[in-house]
Amino acid sequence: MVTPDQIMVEIYHSSDQAMWLSAGFMLDDNIDRIKSVQWFRWVIKKGNFMIRLLAIVSANKDLQKELGLRIRSLVEHSRAEVGCLRYQAFNDNQSCDFFFVEEWESKEYLDEHARSAPFADFVDYLKTHGLQVKIHQIEEV
Repeated sequence: MVTPDQIMVEIYHSSDQAMWLSAGFMLDDNIDRIKSVQWFRWVIKKGNFMIRLLAIVSANKDLQKELGLRIRSLVEHSRAEVGCLRYQAFNDNQSCDFFFVEEWESKEYLDEHARSAPFADFVDYLKTHGLQVKIHQIEEV
């Protein structure tokens, strides 16, 4: 017999994205309708499906504040993009280096990000100010 506090779980697999989705359903006291639904998502971390990047932008002190504002805007837009699992930026105040840590569900999503208007605007800003970006594809050890 099913009790009100019992959670039933269904698992779905989408092999084209190597993604698993699980839904947890909580039943109400009368056990005749769903009280709440919680969705959880994670990506299988094997093969070439997930892409992790570390990008480094070095600036001089006079551009640090403006670049930081532009980076915050880029981070906000990037996190909202389909396929973005993680997009964070950090600043080393002593060296004026900015570090991006990115995780994308696939190369296709990363390529879409690279073609997005906010990213293109950011790249144009970097070029205008003669700033270089070093990009490293990284793996967990």
